[in-house]
Amino acid sequence: GPYVSALVQLANMHAKQGNVQEAWSTITHALEINEKLLGNSHPDLINMFTNMGSWLVKNGKGDEAMRYYDKAIELTKRIYGADNEMTAITCINVSSICLALGKLDRARGLVKQALELLVKLFPEGNEITGKAFENLGAIFMREEKYQDAYDDYKKAHVSYAKYIKGSDPAKLRVKEILNILEEKVL
Repeated sequence: GPYVSALVQLANMHAKQGNVQEAWSTITHALEINEKLLGNSHPDLINMFTNMGSWLVKNGKGDEAMRYYDKAIELTKRIYGADNEMTAITCINVSSICLALGKLDRARGLVKQALELLVKLFPEGNEITGKAFENLGAIFMREEKYQDAYDDYKKAHVSYAKYIKGSDPAKLRVKEILNILEEKVL
């Protein structure tokens, strides 16, 4: 509600002023209120958990952020089911954060979990499948496994070309990375 939104704005103000401890105290208070108002199985809490995780990452607390991302995944599974597209999307989004934090094994596990689900739900693929392959390719690039990276970026490119119409940053990014990888593998 409006009170929780005001608390989130206040937390952001504290953070901008460099008062991270006060910001954290305010944001956790907002979460506690939301959990009491909405119950512990409301879809809005998924966004709240991911936003808390993002906030922690921005403030240099990546390991602590993972607790909130894990809560977001678990709540998504509880609300939508383990075999639902929303679960795959949440896993892919969290894998992106893991990748950025250098948690490659965790990112790989989440992407593979999402891909297994997406292949069942969408045998022909979709845009989300493209993002999963893009993340997997990024993991392989970090590990300097360029052929594997190329193969997965190629799959991402095919998915994006098929399911995203027109010019799109994701399509352009993947095409650019493929050009770089071609020099390394061909």
